[in-house]
Amino acid sequence: MRSHYLQLLSYYKYVVAFIIVALTSGVAAFSAVFLFAAPLYTATATVSLLPTQAELTFSQAFVRSTSFNPANLLTQTHIENLISREISKETIDKLIGKAGGTPPGGKAPPATAGNEWIDRFSQGFQSFRREFRRIYMTLNSGKFVPADPYTDLVNGLQEAISIDMLEGTYILRISVSWDDPEFAAAAANMLSETYLERARAQARKAALAAEEALRKEMAKGEGNVADLQRQINALRLERASNISFLRVIDPAVPPVYPSFPKVVVNTVAAGVSAVILSIILVIAADTISKTLKTDADLSRVLGPAGLGRIRARRPAARKLKEISRRINLQCLAVPAQGGVMSMESDADSAAAARIIQRALAELESWKDLPPGTRQTGEQTSRRGRSTPQVADPSDDTVADLGGATGRFSMARIEPGQGARPIDWVVIALRPGRVTEDVLRSTIAELRAHGVRQVFGLYLVG
Repeated sequence: MRSHYLQLLSYYKYVVAFIIVALTSGVAAFSAVFLFAAPLYTATATVSLLPTQAELTFSQAFVRSTSFNPANLLTQTHIENLISREISKETIDKLIGKAGGTPPGGKAPPATAGNEWIDRFSQGFQSFRREFRRIYMTLNSGKFVPADPYTDLVNGLQEAISIDMLEGTYILRISVSWDDPEFAAAAANMLSETYLERARAQARKAALAAEEALRKEMAKGEGNVADLQRQINALRLERASNISFLRVIDPAVPPVYPSFPKVVVNTVAAGVSAVILSIILVIAADTISKTLKTDADLSRVLGPAGLGRIRARRPAARKLKEISRRINLQCLAVPAQGGVMSMESDADSAAAARIIQRALAELESWKDLPPGTRQTGEQTSRRGRSTPQVADPSDDTVADLGGATGRFSMARIEPGQGARPIDWVVIALRPGRVTEDVLRSTIAELRAHGVRQVFGLYLVG
């Protein structure tokens, strides 16, 4: 089975090579273009978001009958709030105010001098992306509505945010990807602070409301005053604890290297994907196609009479000996009684005839025979058993019957057309040129004309 697919890969080697080269070089070129024209820098801030007692009680009651982790439920709620447009808008407003009213987030300056051509290329690429987006939106939605720079900033920040949750904890990693590393770090930190301020305000508001309700009970004289006071103190302690735990653990810093694209990683991944895709396509082609391409396909039709493949020019001596042994194992392969035909041209038939002639000349049993016993037919051994022998392989021992697209004719196999009738025939074919039905039909015709044994041989090269 393994050799079958290896031969399939060899047969489709140019297609496989094209897929691998095209996909790998395409991804490498794509990554290189984005590396110089539109790299992205990712800055990450780590924050702790400890829930209030009310939130924790509610989440535990909610997931009590399920397998969910209460921490996952609460952190997912924080994630949805963090990526909301309202938080992004508030973050952009603070960044603009911090920058003195100038919209932040412009393209970072070149790292070294003398990169004017990179800047020009980047500007041209950005113009191309904007024009492409305009055309795409027009074709997809029927119109394109340009947005003002402020709305673009808000939308861009909302799309640039990614949140990762540490499983089983109340810790989040807030990342912002931008073409300016300074803005990416400032946006991640400002986003974290903005959300933490809102979370603290909400926790404070909830605690104050609960405290106010307890004070009203104390004023009305309802319940134990000491117990109510202890509850108020517990609420104040909880509020202080929540404020202290709602904090930035690790602020974001401007990244040095871009997070996208990773040229080497992308190229290697593209190469591996191309190999996997090629294998899938080869297997699919083998499933759909009905032509004979491998030794396994030939053996499926001819069984042991499938001789495999051999080079049309300079055939290997080892392969010649293997062919001669297999022919003599299958039948009394007397060279003068054999013929060779091709499913292709007369040239292939002549090449195959020379190969079979050389194969029979290489037969070890022929070399071991004494000169007086070199004859056709059977020879009786010392123990009385008859053993097959072969004739002297002269130049005319294998008949060249021609190609199916040339001078081949079934009439040449009939008795009386030559010195002897053709008892066995080797059919030479090119991988991927002949279907199984055509080969079976040809074999049936040969047998109908008196051929006792039919062999199949691939010619390559």
